[in-house]
Amino acid sequence: MKTANVNSSKVLPSWAFEFKNIGCLKSGSLIVKPITILCGKNNTGKTWVMYSIYGFLNTSQPNVRLPKTAEITKELKVQGTYELKLDDWIEENYLSIKKDFDKDSQKMLEEVFNTNDTTIFSKSQFSWVVEKESLIRHVKSKSMHFTLTLGTSKKEIINIEKDSDESVLKLTLLDVEFPQVERFINHTLVQLLQLEHDRSPAFLIPAERNGLHLFFNELSSRRTALLHHASKESFDLNSLLKDVLKSKYSAPIANYIDWLNELKTKRKEKSADFHSAAEEIKKIISGKYTVDNEGQIYFSTYKKGKEESKKLELHLSSSTVKSLFGLWFYLEHQAEVGDILMIDEPELNLHPANQRIIARFLAKLSNSGLRIIVSTHSDYFLKEINSLIMLSSAKNTIKRDAVMKKQGIDAGALVDENNVAAYLFEQNTIAEMEKSIEGINALTFDRVIDSINEDNDEIYFSLINSPDDEAPTSDDVKTSLVEKNN
Repeated sequence: MKTANVNSSKVLPSWAFEFKNIGCLKSGSLIVKPITILCGKNNTGKTWVMYSIYGFLNTSQPNVRLPKTAEITKELKVQGTYELKLDDWIEENYLSIKKDFDKDSQKMLEEVFNTNDTTIFSKSQFSWVVEKESLIRHVKSKSMHFTLTLGTSKKEIINIEKDSDESVLKLTLLDVEFPQVERFINHTLVQLLQLEHDRSPAFLIPAERNGLHLFFNELSSRRTALLHHASKESFDLNSLLKDVLKSKYSAPIANYIDWLNELKTKRKEKSADFHSAAEEIKKIISGKYTVDNEGQIYFSTYKKGKEESKKLELHLSSSTVKSLFGLWFYLEHQAEVGDILMIDEPELNLHPANQRIIARFLAKLSNSGLRIIVSTHSDYFLKEINSLIMLSSAKNTIKRDAVMKKQGIDAGALVDENNVAAYLFEQNTIAEMEKSIEGINALTFDRVIDSINEDNDEIYFSLINSPDDEAPTSDDVKTSLVEKNN
C-alpha cells in the first residue's frame, strides 16, 4: 500500500470526553488541554481514564460504520467518480455519526483493556463530545491526496483528492473489481473526522516502566506464549496460535513491551524535533544511555575528575535512571510535534528536587508542541506547575526575569493557565480542580499535608515537649500549637 502527499492531522475537532461506568468511575468528563493532570487517591479511576483516551487516539475505529458509505460505493462503482460534499454530509448525518462513534466505544474498551469478559464494559460508555460546527470546520481544514496501490506491480486501485479549506472529497475508482471499496471509503471518512492513523499519535509510558525496562524480552507476549505451550506435555496448535496472536496485557502495556523489543531498530531513527529535549534528560541522570545491536540498554556515567566513566547494564543503575529511559528514547528517536505524550506517575522514583525539574521539563515539552497528559500523586510536581503558572501571569517582567534567573527556570517552561487543566478523581467521579493565576488549588494534597503536620505537632507536644506526669489536654495542645506558630 502506498500513500502520497497526505496531510496528517494530529488535531482533534474536540478534546472533550465523557465517561460512564468505566472501572470504579461512575461518571465524569474532562477536556484535554496542552497539559492535563489527573490527581486522586489510588483506585479512583485515573488509569482507566488514561487508557481509555489512549485507546481512542491510537485505534482507527475499525468497527465504526458511517452513514451513506454503501450509497457512495454503489454510485462510485457505476460512475467511476464521486464528489462528496463533506459539510452537507455531516450536516445531514451528524447524529448518526456521533452515535456510531459512541457505539464503537464498548468494543474499543474491550480491546484496550484486553478482556474477553464482555460484562466488564456492558454498561460502559466512552463518549467523544464534539459539536457539529467544530466537526465541519475540522474536516474542511484538512487536505488529502492519496492513491491506493496494491501488489508488486503497484496497481492503482482508488484515488482520493481533497484540498485544505475545501469541503469536496473527490473519489476516483480505478479498479471496479476491488472488493473492499466500501470499507476503504469508511476508513477514509473516519480519518477525516478524527485523527490520521498512519502512526500512533499517543505514546504512553506506564507506571510499570522500571520492571518493563529490565524484563521486556522475557515479557514479550509471543515469547511467553511459546514457552508456556512448549512446557506442556500435549500440544494444541489452535490454542497456541490464539495465545501468540493475542497479548496477555492491556494495550498500553503490550504496546510498550513491543516498543521496547524494537529498540534495536528504532535506535537508527532520529527525532529532529526533540533531540535537544532528550539531551536535557542526560543532565538529570548525569550520564547517557546507549542501546546496542541486540537491543540491550546501558547507562554510562560521566567522567568526574580522575574518576573514569563507567558503563553499566541498566539493571545496575539507579531507579531514576531506569525510570527515565523510556522518556529519553522516545524524545531522541521518535517524538514529533503534535504527538500526545502520556505518563503514568512522572515522579516515579524521583527525589523531590528532580520531581520539580521533571515538572518544568514536561512544561517545556508542551510549549514545544507535545500535548502532555499525566497522572500524579506528587504535591511537588503540582506546586512546581503552579509556580510556572504564576510566573507566566506576572506583569512585571523585569522582576519576573530576576526571580527566574535566581531559581534557574527557563522561559520556555512558563505555563499559561489557559493551557493547563487538572482533574480530581474521588467518590467515583471526576471534578475539575479550581484554577487561577496562582495555579491549581490542590486541596487533595493540602489536606494530607495539613493532617500530617497536625499529627506531628500533637505527637511532639504530647510526648516530647511535655513532662510525663503532666499529660496535656487537647486545649493545651491547641494553645501550644498557636504559640509555636507565633
